[in-house]
Amino acid sequence: MIVIATSSFIVRKGLADIIKELYPAKKIIGVGFAEELEKLRNQHTIALLLVSAEILSNVNLSSFRNIQTIKLIDFRPDYIEADSANSELLFLDDTETSILHILKRNLALMDKNSSGNKSDSILSDRELDIVREVASGNTNKEIADKLFISTHTVITHRKNITRKLGIKTVSGLTVYALLNKLIKMGDSL
Repeated sequence: MIVIATSSFIVRKGLADIIKELYPAKKIIGVGFAEELEKLRNQHTIALLLVSAEILSNVNLSSFRNIQTIKLIDFRPDYIEADSANSELLFLDDTETSILHILKRNLALMDKNSSGNKSDSILSDRELDIVREVASGNTNKEIADKLFISTHTVITHRKNITRKLGIKTVSGLTVYALLNKLIKMGDSL
């Protein structure tokens, strides 16, 4: 589970939407108070925590020591180089490219760190793309054209998806996509 902890609704919502685009199969929860964060930590396993300084200062830091954390900073101070890449700091006034790079890198690290937990997402990003397209009613040829890959590659991905999920039908993949929020009800056939 990914948790975004900041009192700013717009930052929580914006980061959640960006992460959903980058990593659609992962559960994302936003909280606005330190107490909500402490409660979540006690009830769930947090794979990645994006947290503002204000909330971080009001929690027991030792209980969050083993959780991959990105600290949300309102703006980059002049004394910090603009190109310094630190996966633990996300400056909200940074460029789109920089913010996406930090999020993608940390999502990949989160996957690597929680690779023992098969229930989260056992499919690669490309396989998730294929499931999304199949569930939307596209043929192998249409998927290949849309994703700029060969039809053979689409078929290989579909075989891997079937092997990993045990789902052999388009309707089964559509149900999987709906349940895992890869598509919305109106997106499918």
